[in-house]
Amino acid sequence: MLKAGSNTFKYVTTFKTKASIYRNTASNAATIAGLVGGPVGAFTTIVGIISGFRSYGLKEVYIKIDQYYNSYTHYVKNYFYFYKKSNYTSLIKSTTESFNI
Repeated sequence: MLKAGSNTFKYVTTFKTKASIYRNTASNAATIAGLVGGPVGAFTTIVGIISGFRSYGLKEVYIKIDQYYNSYTHYVKNYFYFYKKSNYTSLIKSTTESFNI
């Protein structure tokens, strides 16, 4: 957690999923946005990352999303982690996305 005050983000939840559940870019973005909230455009970027992994021969990508919320600013931060293995090890890439609700 960050320092107290307006910069304090509290842990909300963790989502785990895998890329093969979703069939195309539009359904990927809509489904991920439905899980964690936020603008679909930001999640299209995440789906692009997944598509890039597939073009390099990865048959499956496992995704963990840690979500935090700041009740003072009403911002949500999602930390995305992409893994090679189903036990969520062998980190490939991570990225962060935030938005105001």
